[in-house]
Amino acid sequence: MGWFSPRTVEPKDDTHRYWSDPRYDGMGQGKRAWTAKRDGWRLSPSDEMEAAEHEAGFVRGHHFLAWHDEVVRLKREQRYGEALELLLETITALEAEQAVQRYNAPRRAEYLGTREIVVRETPPAWTGHAAIIYRKLGDLESEIAIIDRWEAHTASPIDGSARRSPSSSNAARRHAPCWPSAVVRRARGRRSWPPARPSSTPSACPKRGL
Repeated sequence: MGWFSPRTVEPKDDTHRYWSDPRYDGMGQGKRAWTAKRDGWRLSPSDEMEAAEHEAGFVRGHHFLAWHDEVVRLKREQRYGEALELLLETITALEAEQAVQRYNAPRRAEYLGTREIVVRETPPAWTGHAAIIYRKLGDLESEIAIIDRWEAHTASPIDGSARRSPSSSNAARRHAPCWPSAVVRRARGRRSWPPARPSSTPSACPKRGL
């Protein structure tokens, strides 16, 4: 028998092992990849990207999704300064996560064998919370600025073209219930406090990303 033995060949990664590990049941793909990497597993290239993107979304030591209830509580208690501070940290983390996704997009496209990967817009509900607080505080300029900031981070393809995907071109309109977009746009022209929304306007904010 020669020096070669199948038992000496190491697998390229441990994906098949940690995906079946019950400790990771119920976790999203990013959290599972990040946790498996923390636990010492060797990740596939795809999961390495997922782990990096997940980590970029951390706020105060936890992924941004963990802060939803805290934001709601601070708003309910009218502790608007603390809520805004947390929300702005979260929005920064969302943008950082998206930046890592953009960096990974060419590698992910190559790995998956596709020409184009569309990086989605940052989750809008956090911006909706911040815009509502700014409105309560009477700070129209900041309300407009935070919405403009979100709109600057809508989706785009990795091929660098000016074309936007159907989902990104309609993103602001699709999430209009988070903030009265038409009213805010009118306010941008006259820079005065906008009138209240009609009661028939839906007030529920989509929970995407929350």
